Amino acid sequence: MINWVATRHELASLWLTRWTPWVLLAILMALISWQWFALMDQQLLESEQNQSMTGVTAAIMIPMFLPMTLLLFLLAALSGFRGFGPDQLSGQDILIRSAPVSAGSRVLAKVLAGWSLPLMLIVWLAILAMVLSFGHDLDQGRLLLALSGLMLISLVAVLFTQVISALIQQPLFAVLFSLMVLMALWSIDQAAVSRSVDDTWLSLISLTAHYRHFLTGQLLPSGVLFLLGLIFVLSVTLIMLVRRQVRVSQSRGYQIAVLAVLMLTLLLAAVDAMRDREAVIDVTSDRRHSLSEASTQALALMSEPVEITAFAGKGSRLRTPIRQFLDPWLRDSDQLSLQFLDPVEHLPLIRQLDIRADGELLVRYQDRQETLRLLNDHDLTQLLIRLSRQTPRIISYASGSGEGDFRGQANFDFGIIGAAMSQRGIVQTPIDLLLTPVLPDNLGVLIVPPARGGLMPGVAEAVASYLQQGGNLLLLQDPEPISVSSLGQNSAALIGYQPILEFLGISALPGRVIDMNPSASSGDSPLNVLIQRYPDMPITQAFRLPSLLPDSLAYMTPCTEVPLARTAFACQPMLQTQPASWTETGALSGAIQFNADAGEQRGPLNVGVALTRLREDGSEQRVVVVGDSDFLSNRFVANGGNLDLGLRMIEWLSDQGDQLTVAARIDDTNGFQWSSSRVGWMAVITMLLLPLLTGLCGLLMVRRWLRA
Repeated sequence: MINWVATRHELASLWLTRWTPWVLLAILMALISWQWFALMDQQLLESEQNQSMTGVTAAIMIPMFLPMTLLLFLLAALSGFRGFGPDQLSGQDILIRSAPVSAGSRVLAKVLAGWSLPLMLIVWLAILAMVLSFGHDLDQGRLLLALSGLMLISLVAVLFTQVISALIQQPLFAVLFSLMVLMALWSIDQAAVSRSVDDTWLSLISLTAHYRHFLTGQLLPSGVLFLLGLIFVLSVTLIMLVRRQVRVSQSRGYQIAVLAVLMLTLLLAAVDAMRDREAVIDVTSDRRHSLSEASTQALALMSEPVEITAFAGKGSRLRTPIRQFLDPWLRDSDQLSLQFLDPVEHLPLIRQLDIRADGELLVRYQDRQETLRLLNDHDLTQLLIRLSRQTPRIISYASGSGEGDFRGQANFDFGIIGAAMSQRGIVQTPIDLLLTPVLPDNLGVLIVPPARGGLMPGVAEAVASYLQQGGNLLLLQDPEPISVSSLGQNSAALIGYQPILEFLGISALPGRVIDMNPSASSGDSPLNVLIQRYPDMPITQAFRLPSLLPDSLAYMTPCTEVPLARTAFACQPMLQTQPASWTETGALSGAIQFNADAGEQRGPLNVGVALTRLREDGSEQRVVVVGDSDFLSNRFVANGGNLDLGLRMIEWLSDQGDQLTVAARIDDTNGFQWSSSRVGWMAVITMLLLPLLTGLCGLLMVRRWLRA
């Protein structure tokens, strides 16, 4: 049975007889609160600019945990000043050993006393999370796992320091040696993350490398075994050192050292064997580390090996998130394999495959391959489905009236996206709508880019007839010339699009869109429209890249998501401008400003809409209308997510019924919801008032104890 007398004595001598721990606790509380406030302030700024794409848990709380390990290592090393070495130097060790207190009780007392300050800071971190939960739905499972891992890793550091203190009598040398070893473990983790060297053994022995999985919300049995095993090995070693007094019997000390090394070796071997095939427990609220049913079905379609090549340099920090993203896929299927290539060492291959960004993935299956830029389950699932298709898809695009060519190389052509469609197994065929007024019934998708001088009446009627037959359409428009815009009339009526838009139930607003959003880094021209947020719909699901429309018109969409009649279209806004935008009908010279008297409309404006309706056979007819064609042209398609967005539109339109819906990973919040004044008050309370109150309460307790 544990004797708690020694523990109470150690805690009392630390917290009731000295004011230093209380002052240190108050200072550290203020520093942690300052970091918390800085992250909140950054999240508030991003939310006000509509740039926040990350939940509160991931943006504010999780970034605080990994730096906390460094602070806890320092505090654990300082606990060596109150270890077993000082007791031996002062002679108190002889008196303590003569008392009826077991070695286990003595070890427990020293460890709990040394662990008390780190534990209080972890509790303070949990309190900050609880405060943040008022108004936000935090990922509680992820936070609890991160806090639990922090407690385990700090306990390991305190136990290690106490072992060193039992071996080295001089407290200063024990603290310096403990700090040096703990900082070495931190450096090992940084080397493992940077991937500058082989991380097979580095990530095995690093404390923080195992703790990183706790931060992602993944409970790995190997990580838990490593930390708990270290606690057991260090506890047993410390008890044996205290019980046998290694300095009295040197041979006995060698035996303890050999036993400790043997236990540690067996532990590392067990952890290494477990890491290869271990069941990962996903504790996140949205199950982001587990494959959805749709992704599992997509993997089942792959009957042959799938090779995934990630282009990330040896020192790139993108390797870790790529591994974490693909881990569930690799665990779920033996068909997938992953390898990393350094882009610097494979420049000819980079040019051949048109790899544009560090961290891009190349997925090969049979004789087909495709690149992936966005790391999300939705895009990878659809990519695997495309690679599994045996028959190509065929689409047609209007030509013959000055439209851009999907095989051309000029700036106004669409050759880049055309090549990307070919890589995805989509065959493009040109069709002259003037020579083919009646389109074939089996035409899957028709793309109508702007023609020079607008659509001819016969072309507009042919497209409207094609829509009436149930065809899928991608309609790209451009604003009218500035000389026509100054007339303040509807551009679509002037250049021939009116029959198509009337059939769809939408209308184009006069003028062109002006975007004055201060957060938009889209160049000097106010015509550049930057789209940063997208609705939750099939085309833009899990899409996070900004897209740039260099010159656009807007649409009025009176139709609803549920049509009033069976023959009507249901429409949903797909691309919307920021509130600081409007339709400019005047000349683009001098000071440009909004003029409501001229009939100009203020944002948000719909510059792209998706429309659907049911055909007689029960299938879905799909139409996408975008008020700008330049964003897919060779000149602008490489900007932001333009290419990916265009491919998503075409994929949705040419869907053969084998698409699988992957539920979007709903973040734990829709944005930071605290006002700036509330953040300011919380900063004053957490950075100043509560730390001061803690320090004063501690000083009063010490004063009363000393007087008593």
